Amino acid sequence: MKKRKLTRVGDRTDADGMKAMAEAAAKARDEKFAADSRQFLRNAVAERGLLDAFGNLKPEASTPLSDTPLISSADDRLKVKP
Repeated sequence: MKKRKLTRVGDRTDADGMKAMAEAAAKARDEKFAADSRQFLRNAVAERGLLDAFGNLKPEASTPLSDTPLISSADDRLKVKP
């Protein structure tokens, strides 16, 4: 059981075993979500050419494109240009 990293659950009254399984599953889910989020952001930023050769943001990536605030979600500045 240890070799395959399984948790022994006796029967339906084994609340501790079920709680341990649920906590392990929640932790694995959170770790996977964090890794997927990092990968998505890395890919999204890299596609726009905002990363240098070392994976850091270029200086022009942090400069604002405009001083005019966004008023609605239909603003042309929010549309991705291919």
